[in-house]
Amino acid sequence: MTTINNLSHTLQTWMRWMRLQRALTWAVRGLVTALVLSMLIGGVGLYQAKLLKREFLALVISFVTLLPILFGIVAFFCKIHPMKAARYFDRAFHLEERISTALELSAEDHAHEIIQKQLDDAVSASRGVKPSRDLPLRFKKLDGILALVLTLLIGTLWFRGEALFAAASRQRAVEQAIAAQQTQIEEIIKEINANEALTDEQKQALTEPLNEALQGLEENPSLENAVSVLTTTGEKLQALSSEQAGQTAQALKETG
Repeated sequence: MTTINNLSHTLQTWMRWMRLQRALTWAVRGLVTALVLSMLIGGVGLYQAKLLKREFLALVISFVTLLPILFGIVAFFCKIHPMKAARYFDRAFHLEERISTALELSAEDHAHEIIQKQLDDAVSASRGVKPSRDLPLRFKKLDGILALVLTLLIGTLWFRGEALFAAASRQRAVEQAIAAQQTQIEEIIKEINANEALTDEQKQALTEPLNEALQGLEENPSLENAVSVLTTTGEKLQALSSEQAGQTAQALKETG
């Protein structure tokens, strides 16, 4: 039993090294995946002028940090079948099926002389193996090349994409300004509805163009459309005789 226990302990040690190798391989693949996602999501965001420079950087850092760690952890803790591992190590360490054969015979009667000799031979052969020397940690060159190429592409986009980042910054400013004006219109509508000096017909006449303005801004939040909607709304309210309408129209014209 001592012999098979020693062999099992050695195999478990090798399997931990195998887990590290697998974790490294998949961590690099996770890095490649993170860079691809950064290029795709970042590229779409910049094309649509929706991603600022700091947001693009945060996106890349988040993916590059989280995905390799996630891939590596899952790969490390994924189950390894001892017999499959034994066959792999027999090939990797040139042990001529000693370890896998010993595991197959471990369920037999250890008192049998031939079985005991086989186990002793497997243990003896395994002592000369050093995983760090005979099976060094490494990743596939193709994965490394892909990671390098994608890193260079993202770096180029970062340093050469000032026009795209500037367009996104302008679009973000427009969206914030439109959101502020939507809030202002909503407040005006509340003030009109709360004004007891106005009749229901007057309130409806005043709030109707304002509600249309809100809908128009929500459907198309572009700079040109916002100016057009606010100006048109101001002109509609200007045509009303109410003093409240005149004040609202002037405010919307100024906003436009």
